[in-house]
Amino acid sequence: MPQILGASVYAENCHGCDITDEEWAFLKAMEAYQRRWRRRYPSWREVLYVLHCVGYRKVAAAVPADTKPPTVEERQFARAVQKAEPATGQRDTEPASPQLPV
Repeated sequence: MPQILGASVYAENCHGCDITDEEWAFLKAMEAYQRRWRRRYPSWREVLYVLHCVGYRKVAAAVPADTKPPTVEERQFARAVQKAEPATGQRDTEPASPQLPV
């Protein structure tokens, strides 16, 4: 019987596959969980459990998943605004509504 290749074996041998170190850590943790508990198709609750075990925590407010993700320019703009704010987190004046790049 031929050996069944997992996602990690495929990605390691697939040219042009850009997987970050964080994604590798998650893939390996999920693979270890599936092997340990013999769960080929884990539930979403189990996936969230593995994410929690890897170290992910909810630190920001929820964002609707059906919205368009911010562009690189928008993220850079948000970082610049955060750096420009006073260290106390309070502003002296009313915030101006910045125009985001389109």
